[in-house]
Formats: sequence, C-alpha cells, structure tokens
Amino acid sequence: MRPSSVVCFALALSGWLAGVPSASASVPAKLDDPYTNEGETQTFTVNADGSFSKLDAMTLRVNNEAGVARVAQQYVWFNRNMADVQILEAYTTTADGVRHDVQPEQIRDVQEARSFDAPMFQDIQEKVIVFPAVEPGARVHLTYRKTQKQPIVPGQFSDFTPPDLAPTHNFRLIYDLPADKPLYADARGFTASQPVTRDGRTRYEYRYDKAHFSRLERGSVAYVSYGDRLMVSTFPDYAAFAATYRESAVDPSAHAAAVTRLAQQLTAHDRTPRDKAKTLYDWVRRNVRYVAINVGRGAVVPHSASEILANRYGDCKDHVALYGALLDAAGVRNEPALISSGSIYTLPSVPGYGVINHIITWLPDLRQYADSTASNVEFGFLPSSDMNRPTVLVGQGVLASTPATALMTRSSDLSMKVEPDGSASFTYRLEAVGASAEQGPARCCARRRPHNARIRFRPSCAA
Repeated sequence: MRPSSVVCFALALSGWLAGVPSASASVPAKLDDPYTNEGETQTFTVNADGSFSKLDAMTLRVNNEAGVARVAQQYVWFNRNMADVQILEAYTTTADGVRHDVQPEQIRDVQEARSFDAPMFQDIQEKVIVFPAVEPGARVHLTYRKTQKQPIVPGQFSDFTPPDLAPTHNFRLIYDLPADKPLYADARGFTASQPVTRDGRTRYEYRYDKAHFSRLERGSVAYVSYGDRLMVSTFPDYAAFAATYRESAVDPSAHAAAVTRLAQQLTAHDRTPRDKAKTLYDWVRRNVRYVAINVGRGAVVPHSASEILANRYGDCKDHVALYGALLDAAGVRNEPALISSGSIYTLPSVPGYGVINHIITWLPDLRQYADSTASNVEFGFLPSSDMNRPTVLVGQGVLASTPATALMTRSSDLSMKVEPDGSASFTYRLEAVGASAEQGPARCCARRRPHNARIRFRPSCAA
C-alpha cells in the first residue's frame, strides 16, 4: 500500500523488509486503473514497550497519465518528536529500463495539513519523496524505514491496513513481536499464515492480492466498512482498549475549585440533570473553540480540565474532558465514548486507533450522546457524521452505538404583498426543529435575498 497520512487519534504504524518481486512478475492492469502495486512487503519489528520499526519496500507501476499524479510523489507520515523516517532507496525505472535515482533535494519534510476548518498545534510531518521521470509505463521503487521511538500507547501496538483501491499483487505484511505479546487480528480479504515462534519472538504474516476494485460512488460508505481490511492489535478486546484510554485520561485537576465553581454558577437555576447537562453543553460548545492538538502523545491523551478552561480551546478529547469535569461537579453522570466519525460505520473485531478517530460524551441517565465540538448543534442532537456509528464506552468498556435517526421538522411560509405601483414586499417565516435548527437556514436565506426585500425570521430550536 502506498504510504499515506492516517488521520485518527493517532496512527499509521510500521516494520522490515523481506523482498519485492521483479517488475516482470506484474499482472496486466485494466486501462482505467491509474497505477498498480506490483509488490510490497511491510515488516514491523515490535518491542515489548510498544515501540517498533517498520521496513517498507514497494514497486508501483504507472498505467496512464492519471497514474502519474498518484505515484510521482509519495508521502510517509510521522510524528517528529516520537518517530523518524529514513529513505533507504528511491528511484524510477522508465519503460525503456533507464534508472533515475531520487536526489537528496527531492526528499522534503513538510508540515501535514490536517485540517482546513480549525487552527492546529502539532508535530505531525510528512516526508515527501518526489520521483523523477515518471510517465506511463514507468515504475517507482521505494524502500524506507520508520522507527517509532515512543509508542502511542505504552506497552501496546496496533496497525490498520486498508486497501489502496488499486490493483495489488504480492503484498505482504509481517509482524515480529515478543512471544509473550500475542497479536490479535481482523483479517478480511487478507490471507494469514501460521504464526512461527522462535528465540522468544513470534512472526505473523498476512498476504493480499486483488486484481481490480470497482469504482466507489462519491459520498458512499467507506470501503473498509464492508470490504477488505486488516486490523492487528495487541489489545485482546475493546474492554482492554477502553481501559488504556481511561487510565491515560485520569485528571487530578478535574475537581479543581475553578471548574467546580463554574459548574455551580452555570447550573444554579437548573432543576433537573437534563437541564444541567444542557446548560453545561451550551457553555462548552460556545466558549471552548476547537483547535486540533497533535503534539507528542497529545494525539490520544487529553489535557487537564483546568488547562482547557484557562485556554478556552482544545480538540475533541479536551472538549470531552472539560465537559465531563463540569458534569461531575454538577452531579450528572457521564463517560467518554470513542467513535469513528465519518463514513466508516463498522468497527473491526479487534480494537485500535486506525478506525477510531473521534470522542464524544455519553450521558447514561439521560440515555443520550453529546458532541460539544459541534458548536451549531443543539443539545439532544448529534451531527450527521456521528449518527448510526458504533461507540466504545470508556467507563464501562463496552460497545454501543449512536442513534440512527433523529426527529427533525421544517416548515416555511411566504406571503407577498404587491402594491398598485408594482412595488412588492414579502414576509418569510421559517421554523426548523432538530439538529439543523442552529445551522443557519434562516441566515442563509437572508444572505440570498435582495437588499430591498423585507424579511422577518423566527428560527426555532427544540431538543
């Protein structure tokens, strides 16, 4: 698989070479396939503390002009404070057999653009390899080593491999771990070999071959929800996975005086747990701006509630941490819920951060979820990207799911008055109830109306 940015809480994990087949062993690709992965071996050598090295060697063939753009630049994701990447070999072989080596100045470290919607603090980078002389019929060859010096989760390892959705042949994944650290796998479409244990280590191997992928419709459910995928992990189950997040999120400042005082002030006139949860939700979503923070283990560990309150910004983990601390101070039970936000609707049978990429709040007594990063979604509702998704309830260590549907209504009324001289005025009334009520339908309408139009709006939100 081509090196890529794996955006989630954390990872794209990695390992050591066993061999790349020669170009002559390739299988002809369909003309509309931009490129073909003719052979790749990824080898992960995992240490007892969860750190690892990955050796990746691949050969990609360019089939047409569209493939030039897909293949000519390769990207390797890494956290510069926790990992490093070495390019061991990179070159292009043109159709006539001439070799063109990648020069040092054609390899760059760049800051990864992880979000266009929010400011970021991060030490995530991509090593960009620009291949020369790439044209239809050419092949690019890349071998690199990634060393993860500090594990994302101490003592644990996981790796998620989705297909590239390009013809793939002779693809091998090898995982070499201490014999006392078993590796669990959800291998759909991948063929597993019998593990081999020798000299205190166990070697696991998976192979993958697929000649062609059907094109996916724009906006469709993610292929890995129903198609091939490989998730390997040293977590035996989701209960163990939830426990590691729960332990890392312990916050001594959660009961700090400033947090408690704010919660009591905000909920002083609220009578029910639901009223309190709504008041605190509204305060967090309107006063704590979303900022993506991916510095060190900050990709998977929230900051303290006191720090978030003082800064008034944070990512999804920080929103959940502060909202949870305020709820605790108000006596409302809550727990974090790990989730895959986006177009993935299923979780692998073994856990890892390759699919889970978001966290929201579960309110067990109210039997509802809340996502305070969705600043324009009323309490009692979720953004569509959170709905009908499996969740991992961190406190209980069990799997659950968000609601598949939510009641929404929308009504509008337009009355026009035409004067004898031909001038006219109109009154437009729009009422929306549900998750979209605060997402500005009235404001959008107002922006589209001519300046001489007379508009009166009464937007309505109901939980």
